[in-house]
Amino acid sequence: MPKKKDLFLLINSLTKSEKRYFKLKIRMYTKEKDSYSVQMFDAINKRRVQHDNELKNLFKGKMSDNQIAVAKNQLYKQLLTIMIDYEHDEKMKIASSIAQIEFLIRKGLIMQARQLLESVKNGIKNTELFSTEIQLIEIQRKLDSININSVDWNRIDSSYERQKEIIDQQGLISYYSHLNYKKEVLRQKGHQNGMKLYLEEFKKIHSDSLIHSNSSNHSFLSKYYMLLTNKHCAAHTGDYPNFYKYGRALVNHLNNHPKERNKRPESILWAYYSYIYSYIILKKAPNEIDNIFNEFDEFLNNKLKKDKAFWSLGKSMYYLFVLKRSVILQDIKLESRTLTELQEFTDQHGTIIPKRFKMLLSYHIAYHFFLGQEYKKALPHIQTLFSHYNQQTGEGMDLFILGKLLRSLVLKERGDELGLQNSLKSVYRFLQKEESKFIFHQKVLELLKLIIKTRAEYTSILNYLDELNQDEGLNPYLELLDFKKIVASHDKGIKELR
Repeated sequence: MPKKKDLFLLINSLTKSEKRYFKLKIRMYTKEKDSYSVQMFDAINKRRVQHDNELKNLFKGKMSDNQIAVAKNQLYKQLLTIMIDYEHDEKMKIASSIAQIEFLIRKGLIMQARQLLESVKNGIKNTELFSTEIQLIEIQRKLDSININSVDWNRIDSSYERQKEIIDQQGLISYYSHLNYKKEVLRQKGHQNGMKLYLEEFKKIHSDSLIHSNSSNHSFLSKYYMLLTNKHCAAHTGDYPNFYKYGRALVNHLNNHPKERNKRPESILWAYYSYIYSYIILKKAPNEIDNIFNEFDEFLNNKLKKDKAFWSLGKSMYYLFVLKRSVILQDIKLESRTLTELQEFTDQHGTIIPKRFKMLLSYHIAYHFFLGQEYKKALPHIQTLFSHYNQQTGEGMDLFILGKLLRSLVLKERGDELGLQNSLKSVYRFLQKEESKFIFHQKVLELLKLIIKTRAEYTSILNYLDELNQDEGLNPYLELLDFKKIVASHDKGIKELR
């Protein structure tokens, strides 16, 4: 059975053509012209309802809570079934057309077969359906062989050249998807054990990716995998100029292929994510950063506004980087208007904002207030962060831990020494109990052990922090909290914790 919010997320993820197809096909699954399934779909699609309580109010007096739950589950299953039909239909159209061409050839209707063949060839242009294109080349040869006297010699040669090109293109896709997979494996290992253990392997993957980087046979997909691989390799080796270079190139590549970009809107969002992040890390001039922020915001409003799920993900990224910029560059005091806009955004689109982004936004707002010495304002946002943590799955554990550490610092700054002691001990006990395999969690546990359980001197703890800072893989975490402030708190009086 789907979770409570799954139906909302699924409907908001559909494209306009997918929604149109669903409305057309749902009549086949329901008897009444205006069934509850259709009403429920329309209400969620048109944003009249955004969570279960509003759905219950909509059908109050018509359906019981139990009937609503059953109807939701039924609609969810209908959507999945019809969407599979939709994708199958798109593939079947081409397969059906090829079967029709071969039928016409068998009947000797060669002119009709040629006309339909040209139509199908035009229909798959720029789609990278390579296996289908090879099929069409073979059919073209079959048609040409029927009347040898009318054979176009140039077409025979060009068809062969195209086949060789397709083989090369498929080879490049396989090569770069293979490198991308290896990179992902290293990435997962790095999150667990620390990226510095795999720096040379990341560099080797990047070096291997350059072998065919200038090939004239790159397709959209092979170049996409290549840029994606290089972008992540650069990020995990701390090569931020190349992180910026490949992030920018990936954004351009996707925008230069709007049809492919529209198939995978999440990819363009993550490409922009890297591009903007690298701008901030490299501390580009403020006006340059303003330009990329404006570019991203215009893209969201012009290209993704109708796709609520991806638009809300993009806006979450936008606001996250507004907050990150404030923290990393420490040159901007956020206007109350910006925070009000952010609050309104989360209130209106809370049901479709990914949970991790809710946690990230809450954390960064709290950290912004902490750096501005507005400690009282920071605490409610830390509590909001805690409320989003999923204890059963452990989703967001890293942010949960950071939130607890930040709360400790807030309590310290407010003069609550007892609260500070209890808070740090709470994090320590939590990490001991979890026995997490992730290197970041182990390093924080070791730091707290040095502070709370041992007789380590202040300088030795600072040396430990310097060791942490040498691990590029921990940088994304270390920049989220000034760990030296925790050590400074230790020097000022946490010795009582012992």
